Amino acid sequence: MNTILSRASADRYKRSALIVAQILTISATIMAIAVFVMVGPMTVTLFMLAAQGFTMLSILICLVVVLTTPERELIKEHFARGAIIFRKGEIGDKVYVIENGQVEAVEDEPGKQEKVIRNMGPGDHFGEIALIRRMPRTLTVRAVTDVDVLAIKAGAFASLFAHLPVLRESFQQMVEQRLQTTKQDVQRKHEQAEDSQ
Repeated sequence: MNTILSRASADRYKRSALIVAQILTISATIMAIAVFVMVGPMTVTLFMLAAQGFTMLSILICLVVVLTTPERELIKEHFARGAIIFRKGEIGDKVYVIENGQVEAVEDEPGKQEKVIRNMGPGDHFGEIALIRRMPRTLTVRAVTDVDVLAIKAGAFASLFAHLPVLRESFQQMVEQRLQTTKQDVQRKHEQAEDSQ
């Protein structure tokens, strides 16, 4: 007889797993702080390795929760060369992780020459700014080659973001850096375009 988890028991399982992930993350933080109190090369090494292990385990638990979610929060998608994955100004509903292929993020304003701001390849991710900042897409992303991506729906990303402080801090820092870099790149490209005229 096959046993199918009811939606309520599946939700309890997910909540329990996420609580364990939070406990591991807190334990990793406490271990990292303890390193500053205890001064010994072996102690520092052991505590830092344990803290890293707890952090990775908490991330793994959250990913397992996302992957076992019945609503298919993680989807493989394929885009042909030249396909627009999303346009600047659209509402973001997914974060993308490139499995293989290349994409480019472009600044494309009507009446102006298109400017490539960033090229990305396997292992890179994009689309998180719109979800984290709750704002429209900041650039258009297009497939340079045929590209396969893992698309993480907004709900799953929000769950990971909410339950993993380490992941949240990492993404927030990265978003600030990307926004600053994008702003500088756009200004530089505009200046180069003006100089060439």
